[in-house]
Amino acid sequence: MRCIVCESLSIRVICSACQEIFLVPKIQIRLIKNIKVYTFYSFDSLQFLLNSKYYSIGSRIYAIMAKRAMLYFKNHLPHPIKETTYALGIDSPVYNAYSHTAIILYTFRKIFTPIYGELEAQNQVKYAGKSLEFRLNNPRGLIYKSGNINCVVMDDVITTGTSMLEAREVITKGGGNFLYGIALCDAAT
Repeated sequence: MRCIVCESLSIRVICSACQEIFLVPKIQIRLIKNIKVYTFYSFDSLQFLLNSKYYSIGSRIYAIMAKRAMLYFKNHLPHPIKETTYALGIDSPVYNAYSHTAIILYTFRKIFTPIYGELEAQNQVKYAGKSLEFRLNNPRGLIYKSGNINCVVMDDVITTGTSMLEAREVITKGGGNFLYGIALCDAAT
């Protein structure tokens, strides 16, 4: 097999050398209407890898990106984790037989207890490349049913922040305690 980045022979879809060059996580905090969202990578430098979620190879790429982010977050926790904190993913329709947010949740299970499919979007509109106005006029229609729990919301990319704001709103209305968000990449950096 060849590395998807440099095309050298590799047993991994992204070779170790490219992981050390391109996938070096660094925690950034983005505030969106008093919501802290922790991110690890710049969107511009990894856009070609993030777009892999539309193809089957994306499951392997997302697993590598999420693992590196999780290990960094675990070793550089910006604050103590509450006793039992659950991780919820903002789920879009499943493409190519896997959910990219489920991969992120699964990887972060060493820090948080994942709840799969909890914040599934009822609106099937694609948000990639859409404006803030479009996103505001077409909310995801997230549904929350887990009740009174401490939760962290995870996604692959934070762009305008409308999905995190909607997640906080439905979690709060449903009796949950929204703590903060985590996204692999920030499109604003």
